Amino acid sequence: VSYVLIVGLVLINVVIAVLLDEFLSTVAAEKAAVRLEAERRQKDKMGTVKSPLEPLLESLINFYTKDDLSNRINIMFQMLDTDESQSLSCAELNIGLRKLNLRPPIHLSADDFEVITEGHTICNADMEIDSQ
Repeated sequence: VSYVLIVGLVLINVVIAVLLDEFLSTVAAEKAAVRLEAERRQKDKMGTVKSPLEPLLESLINFYTKDDLSNRINIMFQMLDTDESQSLSCAELNIGLRKLNLRPPIHLSADDFEVITEGHTICNADMEIDSQ
């Protein structure tokens, strides 16, 4: 009788250990799958950037009225205008964009700045974007 009892206790412990091991393996696999899916979504999101300013523009998308949009643009301009000159050069724009800590980060080349300013046609005489 004692032999049957000892074997039963040992077998129960073995079965519990095997079940626990399988459970922990499954949980680890689920966590890895969730992490990979999140990384894939992040890569997909980053891969769909069509304009260098798209992360910045996403913060302006959800406006309610024309005045609300205008207010948001003015606030954004003030945040980017690091020297408070009421105008933005390409270098100043890049400094302001770095301070915003956008994801993905934005860095504008001289060519990007030229495209954004429509061949510098919307720039002032100093080749800067005015606040108007």
